[in-house]
Amino acid sequence: MLIVISKKLKYLIGIILLINLVIILSGKSFFYTALFKGYIFGNFTATLEDYKYFHETSEIISKNPVQWEKSKKFNSFEITSNLKNYLEENKSIAFIIIKSDSLIFERYWDIGSEKSLTNTFSVTKGIVTSLLGIAIKEGYIGDINEKIIKYLPELKREGESYNNQVTIKDLITMSSGLYWNENSFNPLGQLAESYLTNNNLNFTLNLNFLEKPGEQFRYLSGNTMLLALLIQRATKKNISSYTSEKLWTPLNSNYNALWSIDKDKSIEKGHCCFITNALDLARIGSLYLNNGVWKSEQILDKKFVRESLNNGIVNHYSYSWRKFDKEFKYPVFCLTGLLGQYLILIPELRLIAVRLGHFQKYDSLILPSDLKDYIIEIISTDEKNKN
Repeated sequence: MLIVISKKLKYLIGIILLINLVIILSGKSFFYTALFKGYIFGNFTATLEDYKYFHETSEIISKNPVQWEKSKKFNSFEITSNLKNYLEENKSIAFIIIKSDSLIFERYWDIGSEKSLTNTFSVTKGIVTSLLGIAIKEGYIGDINEKIIKYLPELKREGESYNNQVTIKDLITMSSGLYWNENSFNPLGQLAESYLTNNNLNFTLNLNFLEKPGEQFRYLSGNTMLLALLIQRATKKNISSYTSEKLWTPLNSNYNALWSIDKDKSIEKGHCCFITNALDLARIGSLYLNNGVWKSEQILDKKFVRESLNNGIVNHYSYSWRKFDKEFKYPVFCLTGLLGQYLILIPELRLIAVRLGHFQKYDSLILPSDLKDYIIEIISTDEKNKN
C-alpha cells in the first residue's frame, strides 16, 4: 500500500510540476496572483474589494466636493417591497435614487456606506467613453471616425490582420473585430490577464483584430483598454489625472475615487476597475440625463451625449451604454458591471438609480433578470410615490 501511495504521490507531483512549467513558459504567471490572492479564499472571479490586494491604484481627486441636494420627499419616499427583497436577496451593498437632480432614496448594507469605495467593473467603460467625448470637445481627438493607429502606431501590423482599419467608433460600439475571449471565469484567459498582468501597456499593444471592423457586435473589454490608452496618448495625460481635472472635480464629486493600475504603473485598467461610491457614480448619470451639462457647465457636447445613447450598430448597445427601448414602460439606459454594478437612467422620469453589490444573475448577456427586476420595480416605485 505504501508503494502504491508513493507512486501516486510522485505522479501527482509530476503533474503539478508540468502544469507549472506550462504556465511559466506560456507567460501566464499572472495566474499565481489569482491563485494566492483569490482562489485559495474561495473567490473564483473578481470581488468588490480585491483592488486592495491586486497591484496598485491611482487616486482620482475632487477639488470642489458638493453633496447632492436632498429631495423634500427624502424621508417619506418608499421603494416597493419587491424591490427591497430583490436588493437584499442579491447581496446589494448600496442603492440610491436621484429624482429631478435631488437625492430621494438612499440605503446601504454590509460593507456599503455613503463613502465606501467599490469596484464598478465594466461601468468604468462609460467613464472612459465620457473622457473620449471630452477629449474630442477639447480638440485632442478629431472625431470617432479616425483610425486608432493614428494614436497607437505600435498596432500597425503587416499581413492579414485588420489592425490598420479599425476606427475609434469601432472600439466604442464593440464592433472592432478584436481577437479576444471575454470570460471572467477563465483563470488563464485574456480578461484575467488584463486584470492581473504586471504590465497592461505591453499586453494592450500586442492585441490584434482578426475580423473586419464595423460589421459585427461582440462585447469585448479589450476594446475599452485600447480606448483608454488612445485617450492617454492623445491628451498626453494619464487617465487618472485627466479624469480628476475634466470629470471628477467639475462634477463636484464628494469623495476622491481610485483607479486600479498594474504593478508597473504603465496604464490604468480602462476596461474595469474605477473604484467609487454610489452617490458619486450617479453624477455620471446626471451628466447624460442633462445633455452633458452639470450645474450650468457643458462638460460633454450635447451631440456626443445623444450619440452615446443611440448610435450603436445594434439596438441594445451604443457607446458603452445598454439601451432598452421597448422592454419597459419607458426607454431605459444602463451602464453595467460584473456582479451587478448598475447605473440606470430613465430620462422620461428624470430618474437615476445606482445599485452596487456582490451578486448578479448570469442568465442573459443583454438583460440579466436581476437588472430587469430592478428596473420594473424602480418604475413601480416612482409611480407609487406619485400618489
